[in-house]
Amino acid sequence: GITRLMAVYGDPTGVEKIGSIRSARHYYIDFARDNDAIYCHFGQSKYAEARIADESIKTISGLSGYGSQVYYRSTDRKAPHNVYTTDEMLEKGVTLTNNERNHPDTYKGHLDFSAIDYAPEGGVDANKISIPFDSKPYFEYNTEDGLYYRYQYGEKHIDRETEEQLAFKNIIVQYVFEKSISKEDHQDLTLTGEGKGYFITHGKAVEITWKRASDKDVTRYYDKEGNEIKLNIGKTFFEYVSNEKQITIE
Repeated sequence: GITRLMAVYGDPTGVEKIGSIRSARHYYIDFARDNDAIYCHFGQSKYAEARIADESIKTISGLSGYGSQVYYRSTDRKAPHNVYTTDEMLEKGVTLTNNERNHPDTYKGHLDFSAIDYAPEGGVDANKISIPFDSKPYFEYNTEDGLYYRYQYGEKHIDRETEEQLAFKNIIVQYVFEKSISKEDHQDLTLTGEGKGYFITHGKAVEITWKRASDKDVTRYYDKEGNEIKLNIGKTFFEYVSNEKQITIE
């Protein structure tokens, strides 16, 4: 019931502090693959470690010979919550691991964006979205700027570094099969096949279907007519929710 968060940067230039950075989980490899991203982590579960090795996943690992050149521990928080990095350190990590961030001209991301800001047709009004996690997170829609602001534990969800509340243009809810796979309560998510969910933007929520043929494929999202959805330009928050639970839309 307590989630980890993954931040996806198209370009981290200018971001002076990123963190805290935690250990890898094997299903986050799928999220990174969806975005052709280099997975940056400090530590890993045994399940993630196996996938990283077996599938030659692009990573920048803190538990490596170069780790101290890419990550650092702050003195204002206790371990394991005090590992951070910077834009310049990440760039160094890309070089040290012989990775690169350049896509070929033919590259197409797994998300499609609308050139014009819009509200999807149909659906239901979505002014508050509540998610069934232990921290009781929810989003509230602000009609003035068209953004969804995030709350948890009954308070605004504030970025520790900027002191600004987290806000997003789009929310995608993806229902997945979830189960516990170890005595340490590691979780597994079924991220291939297809399932249901919601696309939420501009005060509206519409039902969608997600599809991903295999681990090497990327996830795509479709409306009721079978058309790939178009997101509004801006930040998007992805919520992966057990299909045994339901979000609340008000």
